[in-house]
Amino acid sequence: MLKTKAFLFAILIFSVTLIADQVTKVMVERMFELHESVEIFSWLNFTYVRNEGAAWGMFSGAQYGLVAVGGLAILLGTLFWKRFIGPQAVFLPLGGLLYAGIIGNIIDRLRVHYVIDFFDFHLGDWHYPCFNIADIAICVSVIGILGFQFYFERKAKKSKVS
Repeated sequence: MLKTKAFLFAILIFSVTLIADQVTKVMVERMFELHESVEIFSWLNFTYVRNEGAAWGMFSGAQYGLVAVGGLAILLGTLFWKRFIGPQAVFLPLGGLLYAGIIGNIIDRLRVHYVIDFFDFHLGDWHYPCFNIADIAICVSVIGILGFQFYFERKAKKSKVS
């Protein structure tokens, strides 16, 4: 029962994240000129950027290769989920978040041949590379998966010692 609820929650998280990612990207495309920037807070701008590569522009121009890597990550993640991640229900929503992020960026690469980024965090003249909701979903899910994996491994080791 717990896994069924976690699975349904994962589907909800996947759906909401993917929709929010795609809607915000379309809004940025329609409301901003390329490289146009609007200050939201003193440390955050919305800046329309086209990322033709992977993280921070690496592998620029390799759109179909990056689509293939994303598809392979989804396929392998699905095939090996229980073996590498674990059966705990807490991981299912994190998987929904991860898959939404990967698929959100794949949709961009197939639709417009680049990823639309717009969150622009900065301190003074220093700017972190722009990113989007899909990128946030991927990072949060990976950190969550690693954190819970570490927690469950430590818990298992403590129970073996006792």
